[in-house]
Amino acid sequence: MAYDNPDGIIAAAVILEVLTAICVALRLYTRWWKKSKILTAGWLVAAAFVCGTGLTVMQIYGVKIKALAHPLNGTIEDPRAVTGRLNKIELSFLLLGVLALGLIKTSVCFLYWHTFAMVRFRRFLIVEILVIIAWTMAFILAGLLECGKHLKALFGTPDEYLNRCGSAIPSVGASVAKAYIYIQATLGRYTEDAILLLTGLSIWNLIEVQIGIIAACGPTLRPILTQLLPTESIRSLLSSMRGEKLTRKTSGDMPSFVKIGSKTDLRAKESSNTLNLSHIESHELTFRTDSDQRL
Repeated sequence: MAYDNPDGIIAAAVILEVLTAICVALRLYTRWWKKSKILTAGWLVAAAFVCGTGLTVMQIYGVKIKALAHPLNGTIEDPRAVTGRLNKIELSFLLLGVLALGLIKTSVCFLYWHTFAMVRFRRFLIVEILVIIAWTMAFILAGLLECGKHLKALFGTPDEYLNRCGSAIPSVGASVAKAYIYIQATLGRYTEDAILLLTGLSIWNLIEVQIGIIAACGPTLRPILTQLLPTESIRSLLSSMRGEKLTRKTSGDMPSFVKIGSKTDLRAKESSNTLNLSHIESHELTFRTDSDQRL
């Protein structure tokens, strides 16, 4: 993905938002269609979708104010690059993404909770839910306390942020994708353009959140999709195709003298045998008549 393509960044954000909105709407509609109340997992996914929508809005806003997808022509360590364009919303973007991921993971745990009633499995889910909550809170607090007691410096000017916090990238990663970008930037001595580096961080954060919401909704969409899509027709077509392939394979493996022909061939063979039999009988009758006359 080209991080210096503003139109592409906006288009990707909008497409992901539309796909996620469709999945969440279908999930909630399925509960209404079954006349069932929305469970905890559904509410958590809805909350994650609100966070994902906020990330989409910030992504588009960042591109519009040229804080994303517009090269700065300077690395993040270059003093000349510390201008008003160095984005002020990166930390908000990161923290909101962490919160969304925490909500998604917790919703999946509650989905398993409602699906499986085994006591031992639910005990495991309780431990996992507590770990996810602790993980989410730890990352959020680490981001908010990065500048110590100078909380306003997190959302202040780039100069104030660098003076109070000492780094232009938050020292926290919420996932493999964001950690990879952060490690790559650190080991590469910040050779990437500052804005493009932050653009990569934000777009992969958004992709991870939106794909996570779609995946969390996937298991609950089967009932409504079977009603909306012609699944029965597709199944019958596939089964008929498999049956034809199996018949051809079976008949092809058999010797030629035991192959079963079509109904037309069988009828033709029966009529031919009948004609031959009548022909033989007529010959026998003629032979007997001749013999009688001679006698």
